[in-house]
Amino acid sequence: MVLLYFTSTATTTATTTTTTADIGISKRSHDHRQFWMGHELPAEPAKGYYKHLGECINVLTAKCGEQMFDYIFYKRVELSYICCHKVVKMGSKCNKDLAHTLASMKDFGMWKNQINNRALQMYHQCGYIDRCVAKG
Repeated sequence: MVLLYFTSTATTTATTTTTTADIGISKRSHDHRQFWMGHELPAEPAKGYYKHLGECINVLTAKCGEQMFDYIFYKRVELSYICCHKVVKMGSKCNKDLAHTLASMKDFGMWKNQINNRALQMYHQCGYIDRCVAKG
């Protein structure tokens, strides 16, 4: 079973607080796409920001999360209509915030431009698909 989830955990020592992310789309330990789980998040830019991201992800399904991941990282050509509808329903701000947060993780810095560009491209493509299907 494939899962999509976002949780953040703060660990505080005497001198620092470290926040790590569990952003994932699979619970199968052999799945190579789990590489983005447990990575250190940047400092929360505003109180409640990570809660906001969790609410964004709650709009999606596991299958849609997997499609989004494949689109951003593996150059998937398109998302299903159902997933696109959910991406549009999630909203531009959520899409941008999720991409920005992922791109801001130090382990993903080398893909920052790709993550942000592909997420924006995905959102626009999904908006077009959603409008076309809605018109019937």
